[in-house]
Amino acid sequence: MITRQQIEQKLRVNDRWVERAIVALYRRQTQDEQTRNTTEDSNEIGFNKADARMGGYLARWIMTGKPLSGKWIISARTITIRYSQQLADIANAATVSQTNTVTVAETNNA
Repeated sequence: MITRQQIEQKLRVNDRWVERAIVALYRRQTQDEQTRNTTEDSNEIGFNKADARMGGYLARWIMTGKPLSGKWIISARTITIRYSQQLADIANAATVSQTNTVTVAETNNA
C-alpha cells in the first residue's frame, strides 16, 4: 500500500509525478465539471471548487503533451500536495485492480 507521505515525497521532487497527479485528479471530475472548470458535487473526488479552474487548465495543457515549467509546475505541485490522500487512494485502487486482473488471468489459464 502506498501512503500519503510517500505520495507527498514523490510530488515534492518529481515533476512527472506532479503532472500525472494533476491529470488523475482531473479525470475524476465529472464531464460537466471538466467542461465548466468548476466543481458541482462536494464529494471529495477530483478538485475542490478553489482548485477546479486552475487544475483543469493545467490538466488540459499536460494532456496536449506539453510539460509544465516555471510557475505552472510550482502551482501544480502546491495543488497536488493538497490532494495527497486522494492520490494515495487512487494509486492503491489501481494496485488492487491490477492484482485482481493478474489473479483472474492466472485462474483462467490454469
